[in-house]
Amino acid sequence: MLPGGELSSLPVGHHVIDGTPFDLRGILRLEATDYYDNRRRSGRWGPASLPTPQARGIPVRRACHQLALLHGVSDLEEAPGREVARWRVHYQDGGTAEFPIRHGIEVSAWRCRATAIAIAGALPPAWSARLPAPYDDTVSCLYKVVWTNPRPNEPVNRRDFLLPAGVQARPFVVAITIDP
Repeated sequence: MLPGGELSSLPVGHHVIDGTPFDLRGILRLEATDYYDNRRRSGRWGPASLPTPQARGIPVRRACHQLALLHGVSDLEEAPGREVARWRVHYQDGGTAEFPIRHGIEVSAWRCRATAIAIAGALPPAWSARLPAPYDDTVSCLYKVVWTNPRPNEPVNRRDFLLPAGVQARPFVVAITIDP
């Protein structure tokens, strides 16, 4: 879970969010191995955790047309359009396909002012909830992105969730649905 329980109002179990069924049971968050060293040097410190810049070998073991992700990113300081994460899909025949997760295109900050959501052109969240005091006008947001598989007839063995070099943001995913 994220610090402070900011996603505590997210329902657990099987739910339809933004028209897609998701099974919400956990969270997978990436962060650079030097994340806390950099935060300490800059005077911004957070709770310790085990840095995980990649999660490899997440099983699929079937052909699929689409993958739907329910995700967000914390500590977002990257410029709009910058890649903050990458998914790599490994096919049974040894081939791969990749798709980027970019700030402002597939994902945005998971915590923002409620008024910022209504700005024209802002990436709309698939799910949001107001945070309790002392956050007042702040909401937690999750975003949905659907990736269309360019090779839907070839079985996918596994997928990797990767943090690009130099990224200090902490992308996370709370649910993945195959063929929503």
